[in-house]
Amino acid sequence: MASQHKAEIRSFRNALDTYLAGLGWSGLSYREEFPDTQITVPSVAIHYLPSNKKALQLGGKDGGEDLLSRTIQVDVYMESRDRADQIVESIMDFIELTSIAIVDKDNNTIGSLICWDDNGIYGDSLAPILTNPKILKWRGVVRAPLEAHYFGS
Repeated sequence: MASQHKAEIRSFRNALDTYLAGLGWSGLSYREEFPDTQITVPSVAIHYLPSNKKALQLGGKDGGEDLLSRTIQVDVYMESRDRADQIVESIMDFIELTSIAIVDKDNNTIGSLICWDDNGIYGDSLAPILTNPKILKWRGVVRAPLEAHYFGS
């Protein structure tokens, strides 16, 4: 299960990076989970919030397909409100429009990740907490419900 989780985050991150680069976003540093070190600007952090397994159908068998309900949160740190607003909109569009292939470490497609509720996508920009101009960081937050579907063997 932990390897599936890592594969999902890696696949989401790679797809998001490709999408944002195609829109002209460059120089972003990416992190998975909550950072332990100083946050740099501009950066993107991807977090999975608690999730649960969903039933595909009655009478399923062990070793078959899996469907997992996920909630993802993407935090972005930017130098201005305009840039934070722009990247939040771009990430919301990405989540709404993109089906992501979940790829394992050997580059095999093991599942797919999609947003199943477009109305459940939330995005906002938050002002810096501190007033020190050396550490001003506008934070953008995007949260969305996803489904991870793992194919049967």
